[in-house]
Amino acid sequence: MKFKYILFLIIGLLFTNIVYANDISNINMSIYVDNNGDAHIKEKWNVNMSEGTELFKSYYHIQNSEITDFSVKMNDISFNTLDTWNVDTTFEEKKYKAGINYVNDGYELCYGISKYGTNTYEMDYTITNFVVSTSDSDMIYFNLIPDDIFESPDNIYIKIYSDFSYSETIDVWGFGNYGGEAYVYDGYIEMQHEDELDSNEYMTVLVKFPKGTFNTNVTLDEDFNYYYDMAEEGATTYIDESDKFSISEFFVTIIAFIVYSLPFIIVVIAISRANTSGYGTKKLKFNKGIKNVKDVPYFRDIPCNKNIFEAYWIACQFGLVKNKNDFLGAILLKWLKNKNIENVVVNTKKSKNALKFNNSNGLNEKELELYEMMNEASVDGILEDYEFTRWCKSHYSKILKWFNEVIDNTTMEYVSKGLITEDKKVIGTNYVVNDSIHEYGMQMAGLKNFLKDFSNIKDRYPIEVNLWEEYLMYAQIFGIAKEVAKEFKNLYPDIITDDYYNDIIFIHTISYNGVHAATTAEQRAQSYSAGGGGFSSGGGGGGAFGSGGSIGYR
Repeated sequence: MKFKYILFLIIGLLFTNIVYANDISNINMSIYVDNNGDAHIKEKWNVNMSEGTELFKSYYHIQNSEITDFSVKMNDISFNTLDTWNVDTTFEEKKYKAGINYVNDGYELCYGISKYGTNTYEMDYTITNFVVSTSDSDMIYFNLIPDDIFESPDNIYIKIYSDFSYSETIDVWGFGNYGGEAYVYDGYIEMQHEDELDSNEYMTVLVKFPKGTFNTNVTLDEDFNYYYDMAEEGATTYIDESDKFSISEFFVTIIAFIVYSLPFIIVVIAISRANTSGYGTKKLKFNKGIKNVKDVPYFRDIPCNKNIFEAYWIACQFGLVKNKNDFLGAILLKWLKNKNIENVVVNTKKSKNALKFNNSNGLNEKELELYEMMNEASVDGILEDYEFTRWCKSHYSKILKWFNEVIDNTTMEYVSKGLITEDKKVIGTNYVVNDSIHEYGMQMAGLKNFLKDFSNIKDRYPIEVNLWEEYLMYAQIFGIAKEVAKEFKNLYPDIITDDYYNDIIFIHTISYNGVHAATTAEQRAQSYSAGGGGFSSGGGGGGAFGSGGSIGYR
């Protein structure tokens, strides 16, 4: 009997460590470089702590630079900055206090944890001489994220900017995080990494500006290439030089490929012509489509058994959506109806309204994934528009991938129901859509026409509140929710009250802004990958100022 209790105790302790382990989920650095080349840095960490007395970030080997003007806030509570910092004092003595610990050849920016649990910490500090002059250019060469971090963040985003726009022709390199990105966009420099950094990864930036861009106080003896060669040592770029072809090798390879692969190319072309689906990753073949959506008669009921996931799939495959990502708003309207979320007034500096996350009751697997993503973006369970926009910008592949997964999951559900059959070819698998699904498409098209023309329909009749809520979810899928909500409000103000209308508009706004930020970030990354704006690599970056530091706790 005693052994059983001891076993339960051990399991409980292990579970506690898993749940309450120290974790840093996001790091966001905003670096304003003034005309003298000094960097004014605002650095935000989202952290969950259950042990220790302080957090710190260290910079070593910063040579001609100094770190000044250090201050800290936690959840908008300002800390008292001490002239000297003692790492050996207690949790209570460090509470709501910050300071710089001066160590051999470096600085440790320290502050008290102050409260266990999930908190947002904001550090403000200045690094002087962030930009230095070489004999032929102005240069930034700094290690911003070290490889020694107590828990690898899920996301890191860095923005470097000045009072003037950076030209897209300036050279930017990112070292240390293979697959991360460093590029010029819209007049500023971005570096980001969406997934966790490996234990040996870090983020070092190298930028070459024309000589005289900044009024720098430090001029180095060497030229820029001296530091570039130093940074490139040990770097692993995306394209290995040994893999590049000469022109003659390229054409010989292409001709050989065409000759030996022609039969397979013909098969691929034939298959691709049979596939009409542009959504999801599965190849779908439809025998029937909808020739003219406007000619489809009105449909007044709720199609697809009120299953918005199936309705979304149908709308996408039959060309009834403006943007497949509008589905996010439909999900939020469903959650609002079922009390999973609510619209609350916050009146902060950046927002008047926000979404409060109450519970995840009744959510399916994909909804739960989305709920957790949005709750993570909020940090505290109250999601403001700017918070979700910022999160989507930094996690664009994660949120955009979710939409494709929703489409693919519904495809496979229809396969299991026999409404879609597998057609295995020589190359890959096609999915042939049963003609019975065409009727669902006609119903969805008829509902879209009904909602768009509602104000002009003579024989419309009052409809119960719950049906209005379903209509609005479907209108959101079609991308016409704002227009439909406005018509409903004008015709039935007792049902669509001002408060409910404002909820609908806010949900449309927060979902649109978030997904728009994600798609914009994806386009920028694709532009970067195509060769414009910058370069990144794994490894390299040796000798950068500020290298050898760490992010930790004690």
